[in-house]
Amino acid sequence: MKLNTKSAAALALTAALSTGVMAQPGHPEGPGGPGGPHHPPHEQSRVLRLDGSQLQLSRDGGWVHSTRLTPSTVFHRGSQAATAAELAPGVAVHVKDQLGNDGTFTAEDVDLVPAPPLGGKVLSRSQDGLVVNVHGQPVPVTTNDSTSFRYGWIPGSSGGVGEGSHVDVETHLQDGRQVADVVHVHLPWGALLGSLTLASLVGLGVARQRRATSLATKAPYVPGQFD
Repeated sequence: MKLNTKSAAALALTAALSTGVMAQPGHPEGPGGPGGPHHPPHEQSRVLRLDGSQLQLSRDGGWVHSTRLTPSTVFHRGSQAATAAELAPGVAVHVKDQLGNDGTFTAEDVDLVPAPPLGGKVLSRSQDGLVVNVHGQPVPVTTNDSTSFRYGWIPGSSGGVGEGSHVDVETHLQDGRQVADVVHVHLPWGALLGSLTLASLVGLGVARQRRATSLATKAPYVPGQFD
């Protein structure tokens, strides 16, 4: 029996549905199955934590992924060699990994990339630094005497940073820790402008009232009175 193109396509779709496999990326039977990458190697992630050989990654939107490091995993920073010891929380990486038959992922290549500032809300602050919410995960950032703080374009001190502040932190890696070079503090311009406008209106109203009172109580000038 001969089948036309439409009939053949319909039968193929029916067979795929009946087996429950639709060749989705990441599915064991799809393009991201065994022997295929879990995600494009150049999609940037952040290190969430390194627990033994298990590397946990995160991205915006709450995406979390775990992959296993092995003696065969290659670490580099561009063309320079790197090590797993540099995988501190918050470090930006491009990871190429493979999905195995057991359903777990194994990292083949880890590229530590120049990271954009750590951006997020300050969860807590201590004498040692800040904990910043990055991709929904807490990332500790160490501050020291060399750390500078900027409020918009205005340099300032650390005194204005507290829980709930929105910051972008330029960091470098030191002894496995994220150390802050510059902390850019977002100014709540809407609230500031609103409060300044209200204060200006109140101040103007008070000033006008005082002037009116002063004029009302001032004795009228009589020509020749002080001659």
